Amino acid sequence: MNIPKMKYGISPPLKPLDDTIKVKSDTEIKKYHDSEGKQCTLIQMIEREPYWAANRIKIGDNASKFLYKCEAALKKIDPDNDYFKNR
Repeated sequence: MNIPKMKYGISPPLKPLDDTIKVKSDTEIKKYHDSEGKQCTLIQMIEREPYWAANRIKIGDNASKFLYKCEAALKKIDPDNDYFKNR
């Protein structure tokens, strides 16, 4: 991929994304749903409904932060819990 050089911290907009990115299998792609409930890829969701995609990404980020805080609290309470053995 040819990424344009940044000047003063601002890069020009990239070409629209498409679904030509190759992956090993379809199971490696996380399943997303658009505002109508139809299954799509993240790339499709961003192209079709950028505000909806941003909202879904923020919700996922918040869930990840919450999970991290829960794991930290559990580790304080029970550091020998089996949950932490393979982490």
